[in-house]
Amino acid sequence: MKEAGVRDPERAVYSEHFVSGNKLSLKYKGFKLIYFESRKRFEFYSLTVDPKEENNIAGGTSPIELRMKKMLSKRIAKAGRALAESSAGSAEGDEATLKQLRALGHLQ
Repeated sequence: MKEAGVRDPERAVYSEHFVSGNKLSLKYKGFKLIYFESRKRFEFYSLTVDPKEENNIAGGTSPIELRMKKMLSKRIAKAGRALAESSAGSAEGDEATLKQLRALGHLQ
């Protein structure tokens, strides 16, 4: 058992925000992934390098981004939501990312 107040760097933290469209986010290992359901797009930040979340680095092929998308997708499915496909051609929803999510079984 962990001491009170001691952070576990392996723990993923999930949150939802419903004020201006659904925004789902996951913080994990110094990174933050945000999915905007209404815009069908992702944002991804390295919180150690960019703590103010000013440089969106989503759409890459980094293993941590892909792992977090998988984790978030599982969490969304568990909550009874379907992760919608991002619009083709956008930086956040490029075909390579969609192909990887399909290969992982998270999109159809």
